[in-house]
Amino acid sequence: MANTLPTRDEVPTSQTWDLSTIYPTDAAWEAAFADLSDRLDGATYFAEHVTDSGAALLQALQYGLGLMRDLETLYVYASMKNDQDTTNSQYQGMFDQVQGLAARVSSAIAFFDPAVLSLTDAQWHEFKATTPELADYQHYLMPF
Repeated sequence: MANTLPTRDEVPTSQTWDLSTIYPTDAAWEAAFADLSDRLDGATYFAEHVTDSGAALLQALQYGLGLMRDLETLYVYASMKNDQDTTNSQYQGMFDQVQGLAARVSSAIAFFDPAVLSLTDAQWHEFKATTPELADYQHYLMPF
């Protein structure tokens, strides 16, 4: 007798992921996706001002990390939805969309590391002195 995998609708709900803790509905995921896409427009501003001051550096850092955090949430949901049933074209499409968005996010924040690396020691010390909140991100900024 051959073993066959049950289809998604044959699996008891008790044995499936509850993805509603990530997004309550696919529509909520789509809204979050659109919001993150719209927020990418802010990258130009931060790219132009990231080295203006400690406050600008902090804002750019928080902006980039916020994009990445939200992207990760979108990615996990789409990936897990796709993994639930790899024959479902809707979830294949969502996963493809979020992979494209990941490339756009990476491109949007690519300015950050080179900008930080361009800071002089004097600028870096001034930024840390005038913006003590940067200490909260020391683990991230340490290589710089």
